[in-house]
Amino acid sequence: MATGADVIARARFYLQDERAALYRYPDAKLQPILTAAYSQMKAARPDLFLGRVVDDPAEPASPSTSMDHLSASSREQLAIRVAVLALQANDDVQGNGARAATLARLIGG
Repeated sequence: MATGADVIARARFYLQDERAALYRYPDAKLQPILTAAYSQMKAARPDLFLGRVVDDPAEPASPSTSMDHLSASSREQLAIRVAVLALQANDDVQGNGARAATLARLIGG
């Protein structure tokens, strides 16, 4: 089963932040970003959620949220969106703005 934790793990690949002992983006920071990215994806592509009953469109996505309703490519786009938002939130680091823009182009943003 694909979960929100899997999406965060994939986002870490794009953030180049995969060494657990040295995370620059702690889970506590990425979890609300996952929720924001998930909400953005619902707004941008509601067709991806037609097969899933979602009572609250602002439903928070968490690491334990099942992402099986999304295709593998949609989960990849969600991971990229998480990475973009994380980079934008941490834009005080030199080069993050350019990295965020490059990743955003991958998902048409």
